Amino acid sequence: MKNIVSIFSSIFAVILFFTSCNDDECVKMWHTEGLSNGVIIEINTDAKELSLQGYDFAGFGGEIFQQYFTGDFEAIANFKNFAAGSGGRTYALMMMYNSEIPDTILDTTIVYCGITRNYIYSGIGLNWTSGKNTNGNNGVFRIKKFGNNLLAQTIVGTDTAQVAQNYAINPIRFGFCIGTMGDSIVTGISGIKITKFQVIGPNNVTLLGDEFTCNSIQP
Repeated sequence: MKNIVSIFSSIFAVILFFTSCNDDECVKMWHTEGLSNGVIIEINTDAKELSLQGYDFAGFGGEIFQQYFTGDFEAIANFKNFAAGSGGRTYALMMMYNSEIPDTILDTTIVYCGITRNYIYSGIGLNWTSGKNTNGNNGVFRIKKFGNNLLAQTIVGTDTAQVAQNYAINPIRFGFCIGTMGDSIVTGISGIKITKFQVIGPNNVTLLGDEFTCNSIQP
């Protein structure tokens, strides 16, 4: 998790990237890492969705990320079909963090919003909150950064889990991951589908978007 592909700067946030319907011209904006046995991350261009799914796995399952974020922005991801396998505690989340800082169990640099079988949750560093989720598997992940004002939010149906905090962070990576809490063992299929990813800057200017119409994952 230490290789920095590139960081692009602009006045407000990010350099514009848009995928093309022609896969030969598709911008390869996503990178995968740490895929464990039984976990697959792929883009289905027919269904127009990013899929993270695993079968019979435990612990960290895999990550798909970008490396370019700077400035002020709000990232919104629509998701559907979250599924948790049997016998373990599957999670799927969207996160923003500084990959140059060594991973620790008390990582205070990460901003995240996620979903499990029983609840949704959001957090900034060690400050996190959860909300009940009894029957929903479709919703929205949202992470907003304007200056040092941060918001992490997960919405499923009428349930919301969010954390708002003034906190200085220098994010590098932004992406999604799937895994099991406490390295619990999950049997059967677990997964989530991301149907749209959009980054909005000041004055509601769209800075980046991926509607998964082509394979934008680096080979």
